[in-house]
Amino acid sequence: MSKEKKKRYYKGYSIKKRGENSYWIRVTYKNHTYSYTYHAPEDLTESKQYALAEKEAIKYRDKIKNGYAGKIPLFKDYLEYVISTKEQLELKRSTLKGYRYLSKRLLDEFAEDPLDAITPQILNQFYIKLQNSETMIPASAIAIEKRLSKRLKEKGITQQNIKDGTGLGINTIAAALNGTKVSYATAQKICEFLKIEEKDFFYVISNSRKLSAKSVKEHITLLNTIFKTAIKERILEYNPVDATTRPKSRKKDEVNYYQPEEIQEILEKLSLEELRWQLIISLLIVTGCRRGEIAGLIWENVLWDYDLLRINREVLFDEDGIYTEDTIKNMDEKYVQVDKETMDLFREYRADFDRMMNELRLDEEDYPEYCFFQYECPEMPIHPSSINQFLRRFSNKYGFRSINPHAFRHSLASALIADGVDIYAVSRQLGHKQVSTTREIYAHQINEHQAKIAERIPNIYRKKKYPPEEP
Repeated sequence: MSKEKKKRYYKGYSIKKRGENSYWIRVTYKNHTYSYTYHAPEDLTESKQYALAEKEAIKYRDKIKNGYAGKIPLFKDYLEYVISTKEQLELKRSTLKGYRYLSKRLLDEFAEDPLDAITPQILNQFYIKLQNSETMIPASAIAIEKRLSKRLKEKGITQQNIKDGTGLGINTIAAALNGTKVSYATAQKICEFLKIEEKDFFYVISNSRKLSAKSVKEHITLLNTIFKTAIKERILEYNPVDATTRPKSRKKDEVNYYQPEEIQEILEKLSLEELRWQLIISLLIVTGCRRGEIAGLIWENVLWDYDLLRINREVLFDEDGIYTEDTIKNMDEKYVQVDKETMDLFREYRADFDRMMNELRLDEEDYPEYCFFQYECPEMPIHPSSINQFLRRFSNKYGFRSINPHAFRHSLASALIADGVDIYAVSRQLGHKQVSTTREIYAHQINEHQAKIAERIPNIYRKKKYPPEEP
């Protein structure tokens, strides 16, 4: 047998030369066979190559005995495994959708690479590529003023007809007809149903722009999750992400919030609106809850005797419509205290609700579960975007600068921090899983508050000066 074809057997492993500098290493352990090809440096003699291959074989054998996987999976296969495992563990739908979105770029870059072939140097180059990439956000569209509404009137077509023919939500259709920006896919569905050309009835808007620093960070976070899982499952020995140079976060824009006097003006004008909207917006203002958490509020979670709301679900939406998610997975129950004035408003709203149910002659078990439900579909919660639409009309009506629900959340947090409330309590009120999230978002307000404290410190310790005693 020639030297090139010579096969060496050792305890627990074997080595076979396959090419100029490649060696096939095979390990048998507990009736399982593991193998891989080792490539030795080309500039070494054959005997030295064999010596290195033997060291590699011993290392490979010991790793397998210590529980490491014998075969390194391809990135595409392991990514799918990680995401599928999280799906089975009932991770949030929105989080899973985010993983699927992020995985597109990762697969474009690393799909056919074995996990151990992805080095810190390769990842650093990928980070640079990410920073220069453009978003994959689909185009959006705005209806050309009056043209679409005129077409419907001419053909005698109602919004309900479009809903039945396209499967789109009635609020989405109304937004499109009112000239609100909608997804291009929505515009396409409406035009397909009406048998008209998109370009004749909609302005198409390209959303192409540089990937945000947040999105770059999210891609890296998913990569880190994949490699950390591989280490935990003893597929890899080290995480290449740990040795990379991560892009520096750009300075965040200051959060949008309202001053207390602005909130007071909003509440004054709000008292002129329908009771339901008075309550929804007041709850956003005084609790700091997200709009989806208020939309997801159910009657059994209103603790009347204690003026408390139990927040345990959130209403979200995507291209398939609205859905609810449990908001207390992996965290404690969230209870929000509500001031007496807002709770009195809530009791008034409940009394109106009961009168409505009595007029409809419904049994109590048939009452809508949600406090704020869709009138045309009472078993469904109010659509979160309906809150934005109301606020848009409200701000235009009374001349306020643009109002959005999330700004109320920022306003409450900023007011609490300015009033000296402990950052941990603020974080708890907002429902952040980690206090570091609160610190990062409200760094400017926290620094301002700490500066005021610093100014007071010398006065605390400064000794009082007395006039000299007379001789």
